[in-house]
Amino acid sequence: MNPTTPRPNANSAPPGRSRPEWDAQPFVRYVGIDEAGYGPNLGPLTMAAAIFDFAADYAHAQGWDGRSTPPPFNLWSASAGRVTRAGGPEHALWIDDSKSLYSTRRGRDRLDAALLTLLTDSAAWSQPSLVLEDQLAAVGLTDLVLNELDLWNWHVPETSTTTPAPPSALSSARSPLTNPFWKAQRNGVSPLDHPGRWQVRPPRAALLGPRRFEAWLHAPLESPREHAASFSSSHRLKRDTLPPQTKADVHCRLFMNLLTQVWNDSPADLTIAQCDLHGGRRYYLKPLTDAFGAFCRVEVIEESPDARSYRLTATDALGLASKSPRRLVISFRAKADRDDAAVALASVVAKSLREGWMDRFNAFWIAHLPTLRPTAGYPLDARRFRDQIAPLAERLGLEPAVWWRSR
Repeated sequence: MNPTTPRPNANSAPPGRSRPEWDAQPFVRYVGIDEAGYGPNLGPLTMAAAIFDFAADYAHAQGWDGRSTPPPFNLWSASAGRVTRAGGPEHALWIDDSKSLYSTRRGRDRLDAALLTLLTDSAAWSQPSLVLEDQLAAVGLTDLVLNELDLWNWHVPETSTTTPAPPSALSSARSPLTNPFWKAQRNGVSPLDHPGRWQVRPPRAALLGPRRFEAWLHAPLESPREHAASFSSSHRLKRDTLPPQTKADVHCRLFMNLLTQVWNDSPADLTIAQCDLHGGRRYYLKPLTDAFGAFCRVEVIEESPDARSYRLTATDALGLASKSPRRLVISFRAKADRDDAAVALASVVAKSLREGWMDRFNAFWIAHLPTLRPTAGYPLDARRFRDQIAPLAERLGLEPAVWWRSR
């Protein structure tokens, strides 16, 4: 890997926010990663990375020096009331784990407000798009087929006895946000930014719909289309291609793909990543070594009940680190989405994108079966939904493998 040159990505989103004044000075990139949709049988597994660039002196003062387990990023105490946890002052931006921000009873207004604040250039503050495709593009997911939205924009064949909704019904934006924070005057300054200390960067995301989820379980080799989009230059990290056998393996592979992209795109000498614990996994040395060992030295910083932390140091072709090597320190903690603001924001992005995808999925089926209740996709209700749509899916030629996750 080249330790000094940023790694552009062909599918990257536009920069969005302006670069900070201290961008030419040493800084530390701080990343929170979380997922949504690991458990459901319907809908995608989404994963997101919230990204902050910290001035090096501030980062080191927080203990983010790359030598020890980094403490969580407490944006709440550092933002002087502009950002609070769920249930805080109405005119503040609520940042918390997505389950605290959103439930079917409370609606999605606060969840979407956090996502759109993260996607909005602080110098603009115009109403960002609530159209799913625009939001996906903003986090680097521009391919309709890989996002598996192509299926849910289909027209019903003329021989069908059902009447589809017009295409506009499946692609229109949601209503504008109405919560007090979003309606308040923001004076052109994002509450997520802190000039001189840090600036938020456009988030990145990965989405694995049912079709590709099943393919990764049973025939996990990448298609030519995916392979062409992978990191193929000799100096870049290669994505893991080991055949997964379980749902946990699929989750791990998607995580390593996103982590690879985030580190490849980081221009900082030190990148810090905080993550929640992965389901079914206690330690991470082996999967990190499998994914990065050919290009990095992987070391254990800590493996305790509180945290599992590792340091990855880029090496040259001879396996030697340069005088100023690029480093990645990654820490896994239980409930990280509650304790670390970057992980909480990643949770928000992943959940909001998944909910938008499920809106489109539900709209497709309800357009054909108007009495059908929408589903969130979790196991008990997913079986009810599956039984109700199965006859229609057969008539439309939609095999279960393209809409049902077996694990």
